[in-house]
Amino acid sequence: MPKDKNLKFNYLEIGCFEGLSAFHVLSEFKFVNAYFLDLWDMPNKNSITLTNDFNAVEKVFDKNLSDFKFTKIKGDSVTSMRRLFRKEVYFDFIYLDGSHNGEDILSDAIEAFKILQNRGIIYFDDFLQHDKDRIIQSYIGIEKFLDLCSNNLEIMYFQNNLVIKKNIY
Repeated sequence: MPKDKNLKFNYLEIGCFEGLSAFHVLSEFKFVNAYFLDLWDMPNKNSITLTNDFNAVEKVFDKNLSDFKFTKIKGDSVTSMRRLFRKEVYFDFIYLDGSHNGEDILSDAIEAFKILQNRGIIYFDDFLQHDKDRIIQSYIGIEKFLDLCSNNLEIMYFQNNLVIKKNIY
């Protein structure tokens, strides 16, 4: 996130759940142009669900952010990001915290990279989680993305989270 709290920037969050990180962004940055994208529905069959009542989760999200102005997108992340790309909507910072299935992370990362401004940042959350029931682990999706885009990015941080900067010259 920018150090300057008064900076204008475009922000996209994928995987918002109840909106706690969204609340933080909207509270801290007065001039953020924020988009929040979530399925708020059952994930694909390859993903482990956090709850069966996504309707209640979405209502909590709406309540938590009721005092703020932002764009809410309810839908599939890949389809929604492709729609943003066609509308030429680009972002300075993208926070990826949707599905932790490796296949989903790979497709989300590819689509997010397309709508990321040059010198923009993607923050991948919790991608080193290992789940014995998951067919494709999170880190496998990240590894494939890094292989595909390594010539056009800089790794800024790599622990349990990954932060990359897009560098197209």
